Amino acid sequence: MTEENKVEEELKSYVEQDGVWQTVKISIWGVARSIIQQLRNGAELTKLSLPAVFLEPYSVLELGAARLAGHFPILHDLPSESDPLGRMIITTRWYLAAYKCIAFSKKPYNSILGETHRCTVNEGGHQTKFYAQQVSHHPPKSAFRSINSTLGIVIEALVGFEPKFHGNYVTVPSSGYMKIHNKKYEEEYFFAQPLPGVLISNVIWGTRVHEWTGTYTIVCEKSQLRTIVSYSPKGQLKGAILSLKDDSTLITFQGNTTNPVFAENKVDNTKFLLIDYAKSKPVKMCYPSPSVMDETDSLKIWKDVTKAIVANDLIAADLAKEKVEKAQRERRAKNIHFPNKYFVPDDKGNWDFCYLEEQEKETKANNNPV
Repeated sequence: MTEENKVEEELKSYVEQDGVWQTVKISIWGVARSIIQQLRNGAELTKLSLPAVFLEPYSVLELGAARLAGHFPILHDLPSESDPLGRMIITTRWYLAAYKCIAFSKKPYNSILGETHRCTVNEGGHQTKFYAQQVSHHPPKSAFRSINSTLGIVIEALVGFEPKFHGNYVTVPSSGYMKIHNKKYEEEYFFAQPLPGVLISNVIWGTRVHEWTGTYTIVCEKSQLRTIVSYSPKGQLKGAILSLKDDSTLITFQGNTTNPVFAENKVDNTKFLLIDYAKSKPVKMCYPSPSVMDETDSLKIWKDVTKAIVANDLIAADLAKEKVEKAQRERRAKNIHFPNKYFVPDDKGNWDFCYLEEQEKETKANNNPV
């Protein structure tokens, strides 16, 4: 194996992959001294430095790519669907797929300020490009954008997390927003919360359980449609698509985040499969070669940490993680910041996509909708 190929292999993402890191048992007493002084009831866990034994071998930005880009092909049917209700069904199906059963048993790395991530998805003859940037560290906020210029579909999101410790359980509510733009029909699907909240039970003793929790909406003002999705214990979910004109129920659905979810059209009483979670998996993502990859990309920044966790060398992983975090503290002390590669702040607290090459392609797609 050449040195170049070796580097390529080291820089792959481990999201949605199985490995020894998932089965390493956590000794509470072995790690207690490193974290116990940082914990208090209601403490914000984003300010907590966790040992590598608690971590998945990938960053928050990589996980965002798997969620927002990995299931993007579901949205390929949006431009060809002439029925507004059909388009809302497709958008709802994508949302349920992107936030399927929580498979991770630990937590991803907290991306550092200015960290970026870029990948592409090639599926069905279409290419979708994904860009991410960590725009705030405390509190953590990540900006995302998935773009398919050919189909005229764009996902934009600003996602914040504020996980809090409550004794034997942790709550992870999300903040920010998410939008899906369908340029052919000039529609915008607005998500008031970018992803469901998470409840993690039995974090210290007992069998740990991760569950989505809460009720969330998708609204399309132009088509006057709204989807409501509610999550409850043991992976149960239910929801409906309603008309904003008269609040009538058009579609209902219910199921489990590990099994098929069926829906019923209340207008004609027909039933159909909304999503089969057993078959819903993210497609393969492709990454730039190391020679052209940004130095601030997640795969480069966390390379040594990831390599050590995958090799089950947790001592080396802790040392590599401390090196990344120390470098960030030193930059902050010197008021040195990574440049805003893909997103820049506006005067309203949002982050605008600023990658010129893709902006030009989006403008061209606007002028030539599918």
